[in-house]
Amino acid sequence: MMLCVMELKDASVKFEAIEDDYDDELNLSMFNIQFEHGYFKIPKFNVDDKTETFFRNLISYKQHSLEDDKHKYFSDYTFFMDLLISTKEDVNKLCHDEVPNNWLGDDKEVALMFNILGKGMFISEQFYYAEQCSKVKAHCKRWSNRGVASLKRDYFSNIWVTVATISVAFLLLLSMTHTVIALVTIIIPPLSRH
Repeated sequence: MMLCVMELKDASVKFEAIEDDYDDELNLSMFNIQFEHGYFKIPKFNVDDKTETFFRNLISYKQHSLEDDKHKYFSDYTFFMDLLISTKEDVNKLCHDEVPNNWLGDDKEVALMFNILGKGMFISEQFYYAEQCSKVKAHCKRWSNRGVASLKRDYFSNIWVTVATISVAFLLLLSMTHTVIALVTIIIPPLSRH
């Protein structure tokens, strides 16, 4: 359905942590994940020793609830996080962007937790994050997004590589200009000779 964090990064997707702003009485839900203009905006959350048990209990309750809920938010959330997080590198990138507060300390444990929570889960046809997944797919299909990310990763990831690339481009341009001027002076005789 969707690429993981590191694959999304290769398509120039950025991640931004959002927090509740209690001064403005804005109560953001942990489920309020949005994708806009190449940015995934994900509410901050804590991962500690109790997180897996907390999610398991809520998922179990919601999956077996007799209520006719159209959306199983906790199930959809953990399934969505499992899509985003495949490896410890995905967790590391999200932690770098301050999305999760990893109190477990080990990125691999967090990845494993979400991978286990997402397995064998029943997801309804009204997947809560379907719209966000569609937006991400459309973003990733644009060649320009992958191209720009590839250039940044391959040529502009290191300041010295960037300086060398710009220097080579400048010298190439200077050499081409010199060649064109030399050819013009050879092909077109000076006007003063006539």
